Amino acid sequence: MLDIRDCPGNRILVLGSHDLNRAALREAGFTTQCSLALCATDPPLALSHYPLRQIPVGSVNLHGHLHEGTEPTRRHINLAVEQTDYSPVGLIWVLDKARQRQLAGQSIQGGSGSEASHRTARTPPP
Repeated sequence: MLDIRDCPGNRILVLGSHDLNRAALREAGFTTQCSLALCATDPPLALSHYPLRQIPVGSVNLHGHLHEGTEPTRRHINLAVEQTDYSPVGLIWVLDKARQRQLAGQSIQGGSGSEASHRTARTPPP
């Protein structure tokens, strides 16, 4: 089994409904905990637990929480575990899905370049 503490870099956890013990999450290796993370990819991604009502301009919202599989708009991608067969999905898969939605007629203005950088909206410690 993978231990998140063995992964290099800053490990960011987008908090979900059951992530209540923040100290235990830090001890488990999540150095940053937040309610929203923005990734400067092409197209840009806004990561959250709940689907965002207002998605940053040009971004696609990756979210969970909606276990039945609905996606409020084409700018939302539901990654609840029931939708991914309880398995992780890769960034390339996510970006391909977001780009396919652009080609299907829903324009999502992407940034330039393909290298991901991350910015988080930090949630204050408990």
